[in-house]
Order: sequence, then structure tokens, then C-alpha cells
Amino acid sequence: MFRIKICGVRSRQDVVAVAEAGADAIGFNFFPRSVRYISPRDASQIGANVPRGIAKVGVFVDCPIGELREIAFRVGLHWIQLHGDETPDVLAKLRPLNCIKAFRIDARGLEPVREFLVACEKLKVTPSAVLLDASENGEYGGTGQTFDWKIAAEYRNLMPDVPPLVLSGGLTPENVAKAVETVRPAAVDVASGVEDEPGKKSPTKIKLFVAAAKAAYEGIHAG
Repeated sequence: MFRIKICGVRSRQDVVAVAEAGADAIGFNFFPRSVRYISPRDASQIGANVPRGIAKVGVFVDCPIGELREIAFRVGLHWIQLHGDETPDVLAKLRPLNCIKAFRIDARGLEPVREFLVACEKLKVTPSAVLLDASENGEYGGTGQTFDWKIAAEYRNLMPDVPPLVLSGGLTPENVAKAVETVRPAAVDVASGVEDEPGKKSPTKIKLFVAAAKAAYEGIHAG
């Protein structure tokens, strides 16, 4: 499992910044309504320059199965991030791809996550990881908003053998260390928190974010 993912990568310069900062994964956003959208063709070209050891993650929102599989193969994705309202049967249809299922945390807390995982058990399928994000005005992520990390910290107690947790939602170079210490997720995921403006990555912010997240992870394991 990767630890630090920079999402919404859209250029070779972004890839260089991610690699130089020492992040473990990049995210290509294939949701057409997103300001961070990238075409499969551009992602394929940029992805060819991603150094070995950095995972390529594709972000999809309720994408048709056939189209998703085609993009995954074309771009050479290592992980599929389902950020829409996908149901457990979608995971079954996407096997053997590594799928991260994203949930937007609202007043219901972790209950939708529990219900999803219970339904997965019945189908004998499990997401490779679960991502928790903020819920904001019906948007599918990338809002720059945080949510109550105490809720995320309870994820590990949700049920036996929960998948690894990816924490997202409003993370920045300034708060990621606190987030890691509070939640102790397997990974953190950032998009808007390392941008100078929507869709435009900042190499400086990426470097600061990765350094802060790495230091926090090292501190946890040292303790």
C-alpha cells in the first residue's frame, strides 16, 4: 500500500515534482466534470514518464465498467479509485483490479461504509482500500474541506479485518502531520492542498506536504 498520494496530476512537470518530493503515488482524475480532469490519452503519455516505484491511480466517478477497464489498461494503472456511488457488485465486475472505494463522510458517519463492507462480504469481494473524504455540496472530492478526524480514527474499530484506510479531504502541508497522528491511516491523499490555484500543482507545496507526512509516519513507528 502506498502512503502518500498526490492526486490531480496533469503534466510532466507535476510528475517530476511528485518524484522529487518522494511521494509514493500519483492520481489521474478521469471525471470529466472535475477541474483536474485529464484525458486518457494525456494520462497515458504522462504516465509513461512516471518513475518505477510510484503507483499510478485512476480516479473514476460512476464510469461504465468497459470504459474503466480500457482506460486502466491503456494508462497502466496500478489502482482504481471509485469516487462515485458505485455498489459492491462493481467491485466484483472489476476483479482482479485493485480498487479503492471512496466515501464522503456526512451526518451518517461511518454507517454507509459498514453497510458497503457487509454487502461486499456477501459477494465475497473486498475493496483493496477504503478512502474517507469530506462531503461538500454534492461534489465528488477535491473540495479542500476537512471532516471530523475523530470519525476516521474510529474506522479501524468498524468491523474485523477492515481494508487499509486512505485519508483525504482538506489535507495540506500544515495539517497532514496532525491528521496522520490522529487517524493513523495507511495512506494520505491530497489534491487541492498542494495547488496554487484549482488544477495547478505547486512543487513547493508538494515537497512540504510529503516531508510533513513522512515525518509524521516515522514518528508513529518510532513511538
